[in-house]
Amino acid sequence: MLTPSVRYEFYMSGCHAYYYLGDDSVNFHTCDEGTISINGINADSMFSLCKNALCGGQSLFAELSVSKKNLEYAKEMVVALNNFIDNSYNPEQAKDD
Repeated sequence: MLTPSVRYEFYMSGCHAYYYLGDDSVNFHTCDEGTISINGINADSMFSLCKNALCGGQSLFAELSVSKKNLEYAKEMVVALNNFIDNSYNPEQAKDD
């Protein structure tokens, strides 16, 4: 038996997107069009989304503008990832997926 599926599509020009750990939500906000919130996205799923956006077969880098702001964001992400790897990761405690 096939399970029903639902697909919603929205177009929000110039939206700001953020993840909120408090309710496991991904949020898209514009002043003109309001907010779309998708709850139930845990940190592991959000991390996977980021990995896919940056390292997937259709990486966002093909369309990302090279701006001072984006370069600063990239540096900030590298620091955060290195801190995670250096301070949080213990190979003996890591779970295999």
